[in-house]
Amino acid sequence: MRSRTAKKLSIATPAPQKQSLTDLPKGGSSLPTPLKYKLYTEAVQAPGDSVEVIDSIFGFTFPHKAHALREDFCGTFRVGCSWIKSDPARSALGVDLGQEPLRFAKKNIASVLTPEERKRAAVYRQDVRVPTIPRVDVIAAENFSFYIFKRRAELVSYFRSAYSSLNKKGLLTLDMVGGRGFIDTPNDSRRTLKVKDTGLPSSAVYRWRQRRFNAVTNEAMYYIDFQINGHWYNEVFSYDWRVWSIAEVTEALKEAGFDDVVIYWDEERGKESVIKPVTRIASHWETWMCVVAGIKSAT
Repeated sequence: MRSRTAKKLSIATPAPQKQSLTDLPKGGSSLPTPLKYKLYTEAVQAPGDSVEVIDSIFGFTFPHKAHALREDFCGTFRVGCSWIKSDPARSALGVDLGQEPLRFAKKNIASVLTPEERKRAAVYRQDVRVPTIPRVDVIAAENFSFYIFKRRAELVSYFRSAYSSLNKKGLLTLDMVGGRGFIDTPNDSRRTLKVKDTGLPSSAVYRWRQRRFNAVTNEAMYYIDFQINGHWYNEVFSYDWRVWSIAEVTEALKEAGFDDVVIYWDEERGKESVIKPVTRIASHWETWMCVVAGIKSAT
């Protein structure tokens, strides 16, 4: 059952807000909340693609269509919104502990979804390790978010809670990343964002920084920075993670009760991208990304 401390956030249409880019501080780590989450969305999220991947994996696994989604560590809840818009029979629940991203998620729901679609959306402030009801068809942990758990006992606890929150036939999908290129220190990568939102700068630079890796514990520290109008805003987002291996996650899923675990790889074929199950990842990939699916198929 949902924790008594869980709080469902009310959703209302927000008043329009205008952000003058000339009013921004000249560098540092502080950006207005709406701006930093919009930049985050442009930089690292592709919610439509995420829905397609979930649909593909569910289709590989079960003969019926998934309708109910829980987006864990939901942040902006963009995947949940895209899920709802993809089918009039679909609903989505977002779960996160952060008050700031959930406030932005609430505004996102109000601005992106129609009044009818909003009835199928809900966001809760609670620990993802607390089971939720009603049960869902899919639980998705996007953008490597479960790496926040540093101890195996915490990871297994999360997976057990997810298992109990799924319908009799359901999926837990986990975005994973790894490889030498992901843990090399120091490691900076950047790209220019081409932004269509009129409330954002016409272009901004996104930078991903890796600053610490402990080979004994596999713990690492990462940052997201943005450059706007020639000024850097550092450590806008920070990630204190343990970089788990696929083998460790597979073992933990099975210990938590999942009936099967399948690894999915996004393969480029010409101009198309195809998601497919794999049993190994080629060693020449310095940095690899995949989706690990825990399958609940109890009859």
